[in-house]
Amino acid sequence: MKISKAEKYFVYPQGVCRIRKPACADNGCAIFPALETAQLGKKIRCSAEDDLFRASLSILCMTKARMCILSAVMFMKNSREILTSVLKTTQMGQIGIRSVLDTSMRPGLRKALESQLREYDSIETEAHSIATQRGWDMDELDPSVRLWSNLMTRMKLNGRNTDSKIADMMIQGNTKGMIKGLKTLHQFGQQDEQINTLSQKLLDCENANIRQMQGYL
Repeated sequence: MKISKAEKYFVYPQGVCRIRKPACADNGCAIFPALETAQLGKKIRCSAEDDLFRASLSILCMTKARMCILSAVMFMKNSREILTSVLKTTQMGQIGIRSVLDTSMRPGLRKALESQLREYDSIETEAHSIATQRGWDMDELDPSVRLWSNLMTRMKLNGRNTDSKIADMMIQGNTKGMIKGLKTLHQFGQQDEQINTLSQKLLDCENANIRQMQGYL
């Protein structure tokens, strides 16, 4: 068999096989419509994936921002609760001491109670100062609670204003204050460092008061 056009036909052992030329443009470049379509589809998919990534990233950033705001709000709320507890406990201690100072007692006991009262006054002043720095309006001890606490203290004495009875009442009051303070710290956790320091100062004060009063039982 004679093959006149080698560029169109090729002889295999099995016979003659025709080789087709690729379609060409006028400039000699091959045109591959299927390849171009695939590339276009890939670009579309990449664009959609990029849009999805950017949207997911935006949602993540917004979520983190909300979490940061919520955390800051809870931090402030918990810190304020601790400071309020410190202030009210301090004011209860002041009432307890002032309720017995007008009764007769040994000079040593009176001097000890006056010293404790000054310490309470100092803690109260510091609590108000912290609240002012943060722009907080603190919930102080209700006047009716002050009046009731004063009356109860006098009723407990009931004419038995011995040093031992007064010391016993002071120990009980300081113990209740410590329990309340520790529960508050456990409930709201360690918050503002300055408030935590003041809260610990109150606990140390109450602990020292208890030890001091034990000598008058």
